[in-house]
Amino acid sequence: MLDPKIVLLAASVCFGLLAACRLLMLRFPHPLDLAIVSVLYYTLPLAVLAALIGDSSGSVLLHFAAADPEIALVSMQYALLACISAYTGLLLAKFVPRNTPRLQFALLKQDEVKTHLFALLLLGLIVLGIILFGPATYFSGYNVESQEGSAASGTALIYSSIEMLGLVIAYSFLISRGLSRKPNYKLIGIILLALISLAAARGKRLEIISAIAPLGILIFATSRLFGSTRARLLSILAAAVLVSMMASLRFGELPTPASIAFNLVSEGLFAGHSLPGVIERLNSGQLEYEYGARIGAGLLAAIPRFIWPSKDELLYTGDEALKELSPLGATNILTEVVLQGGAIAVILWFLCVGFVFERVYQGLRGFDTALAARRLPAMFIVYLVIMCSFIPHFRDGLVPAMKISLQTLIFFFVISGMRLLPSPTWIIRRIVPTRSQVDRPQTP
Repeated sequence: MLDPKIVLLAASVCFGLLAACRLLMLRFPHPLDLAIVSVLYYTLPLAVLAALIGDSSGSVLLHFAAADPEIALVSMQYALLACISAYTGLLLAKFVPRNTPRLQFALLKQDEVKTHLFALLLLGLIVLGIILFGPATYFSGYNVESQEGSAASGTALIYSSIEMLGLVIAYSFLISRGLSRKPNYKLIGIILLALISLAAARGKRLEIISAIAPLGILIFATSRLFGSTRARLLSILAAAVLVSMMASLRFGELPTPASIAFNLVSEGLFAGHSLPGVIERLNSGQLEYEYGARIGAGLLAAIPRFIWPSKDELLYTGDEALKELSPLGATNILTEVVLQGGAIAVILWFLCVGFVFERVYQGLRGFDTALAARRLPAMFIVYLVIMCSFIPHFRDGLVPAMKISLQTLIFFFVISGMRLLPSPTWIIRRIVPTRSQVDRPQTP
């Protein structure tokens, strides 16, 4: 009889390879494939280690629950259940009839002014965030924590502005494509230089990756150079190595092959400790299911802190129960979905994720036609936010992922739909009467 661990591992690896191949081969990467890779990255490495070595001394695995082979088996079961549910939702979305999304935003020449104004605004907010955090502390390195009372607001301003700068780059690129012009290299270069400087000073890898990802997706989808699977694979590997090297430099260490390899898997190993910890606490009665409360908190968390200053006291109280489960407080979205209701919650959540992601992906079919007509489909905005904000923040859990995604989605809709000045056609139509208006009989 086959070992259940081997069966679960083989099935999970198959899902992972399927998702990875689709990510490299499809013109626009499918968000569900990226979500599956993320779920497996934060679950399988630690579960496999626990199943193979059974470290009970705590010398390798940093939490006793993470070293339990039985809990590791349950972790793999949850990961496989998430994969099956997600792809089932995708198949359902393919067979259920849908209405064609019609909301589109015009791409006009005067929209280029918006990109400059919003870039300046966001850079100014980053400066304000550094002031609130404490400039001396911010530039002292990643391991130095601020003692300022406004540090939380400063951190939120900095990291949210970093991600929104990435969307400004993407919007500028889309305007240039719609108007058949060269990209605004000056603006893109200034923003990228600012992002690199912030990354070198203190910026988290996650926010920097989320900021650069929109431009990367657009280049992959529109450039012949990156149209092949090989070119995409090499580019992604090179970017991963570069980010890993930056992580070493951020801690004052010279990059070595060993440190680069460790940095590539460390996120998955650290965040992977949270799932076995939650399983163990649920089994022992130290934790109870939240029955969707964290999802509701994620929706409310999108309200800005300047409107609701005390929101952290209410929305993040559940995080106290997850302390000491994993190093550096890392978590992942599968852990928090399990906490909402076990296997039932995993099935429902990932079934919905698969369905919604496929619906959004189907909305990209008219992208080239819309761009040729100087239109930006609203569904493409939703797609970019899912790919570059929601899924990357799976590592932070449900509340941060939902909060940041909703905020960036609102921002992208505002920057796309706002008009600084009326178009000349709009003015002419309101000053010069049309023939129908002239010939229309006057009512007494």
